[in-house]
Amino acid sequence: MELNNYRNSTNNDSSRRSVVFLGSPLTDITANVDREFLRKYNLEPDNAYVVDETRRPIFDEIGETAIQVGGSVTNTVRMFTKLRGFPELVTYLGSVGLDEKGKFVKTELEKEGLGRDLTEIAGGSTGKVAVLVWGTTRTLVTDLGASRTFSLDEDKWAKITRSSFVYFSGFFISVSFPSLVRIVEQTDKTICFNLGAPFLCSKYPQEMTYLYKNASLVVGNESEHRAFAKINNLESHDLLEVVMATNKSFPKSRVVIVTRGGGTVVVVTANGWQEFAVGSLSDEKIVDTSGAGDAFIGGFLAGWVDDATVADCAKSGILAARRVIQTVGFNL
Repeated sequence: MELNNYRNSTNNDSSRRSVVFLGSPLTDITANVDREFLRKYNLEPDNAYVVDETRRPIFDEIGETAIQVGGSVTNTVRMFTKLRGFPELVTYLGSVGLDEKGKFVKTELEKEGLGRDLTEIAGGSTGKVAVLVWGTTRTLVTDLGASRTFSLDEDKWAKITRSSFVYFSGFFISVSFPSLVRIVEQTDKTICFNLGAPFLCSKYPQEMTYLYKNASLVVGNESEHRAFAKINNLESHDLLEVVMATNKSFPKSRVVIVTRGGGTVVVVTANGWQEFAVGSLSDEKIVDTSGAGDAFIGGFLAGWVDDATVADCAKSGILAARRVIQTVGFNL
């Protein structure tokens, strides 16, 4: 399946086709660790954490030898633009520090037609993610840094009002939840919401529920969907039952996507649900799974914003995820 075919099958109304992504542009620092290292900092494999004072020494301990552009939404917007094209119809809003790492992030993103809309924060340090590799697991510890400084000024608001779709993850709640509320309440944009991480549901139950019920598309992995169901008292052993019950508990119709690692992808719509096999890869080909979910939704959205079928969107997402897990870091 050629994703570029989506371009030729849709109209050329740039307003209808334009997408705004709100996120935290970061640098990824990848390091190999052992189980004892994770225990030392009370980290569970394959989980995501926001740094606190007890975990801040992680960055000093691992050093900065392998640095790449990172951040969940950054990964998604890069894959989306790679597959769909038309970078001029993509706006990525976020903040970096006015420092060398911020310059690095902007320069790398500008090579892909992105980065022009990032805000540089004087005196701020560009955010970073420790990607801790233990065996086949990837544990993420994030220091948001300058990306926490964000406001919807007149220029940013104009870009949003000219768009049709707005995408963000639950992590943006800690950056500027009022900005998300303003978008929901004062525009009619199609909202695409990534649950982000299980702990966000328990930390921000009201905010996560508000965003879920106002979204037209919600994506998350199995753990994230179960965590969201739990805060809404909709727990069940059956994953599909959990997702469908949660979806129906809010009046707005939406597409709900559940990624399941090496298992299937489930997509729930108003017409029912569909399940898509991701296919198998040999262990030696699976190198780095940390950006698989980001890549999947980037591929899915590349078709979805141009009215491709759910089946085609899921296939493109699966192909995108398979691509990135075969290299170290998020490489297109």
